[in-house]
Amino acid sequence: MFDFTQSSFAVLCLVSLCIYLGYVFYFMLPTEMATHRGRDTASWIIIAILVSPLVAICLLWLLGDAPDKEPRTDD
Repeated sequence: MFDFTQSSFAVLCLVSLCIYLGYVFYFMLPTEMATHRGRDTASWIIIAILVSPLVAICLLWLLGDAPDKEPRTDD
């Protein structure tokens, strides 16, 4: 007989893992954008946490490269 409790728990764990990984990657994008634009990553992480990662991404895209810093690359 099929046990709904075990399958429901497995589905819940899988969905939770997907949401967690999506959330982590969602916060990594502003960090990478700030790094490549020569901006302070800690400030942009705080902005992403307090406001929204989407707002931080849009602001970084609109602001572009920092005028006084050289963009860093991880090559």
